[in-house]
Amino acid sequence: RDGAQVLLTLAQGSASGALHGAPALVTGHAGEGRVAAFAAPVLWGHPPTWVNTARLGEYHRELMCRIIRWTAGVAPR
Repeated sequence: RDGAQVLLTLAQGSASGALHGAPALVTGHAGEGRVAAFAAPVLWGHPPTWVNTARLGEYHRELMCRIIRWTAGVAPR
């Protein structure tokens, strides 16, 4: 869509080759509001061992909170 900004794309190896470079996080405006779309492939497969010990869940939660705050027009913390 005109005015949309792709902030994140899927990297090779993170999904099937057909999805390489596909938009994963897109932001824009609709009327006077802000919109954000986050998409992730369903078939990510089994996570690598490092994911089990990393703080990935915490980072995902923070990302979602920041996206929600941005769309609501709330200043970052």
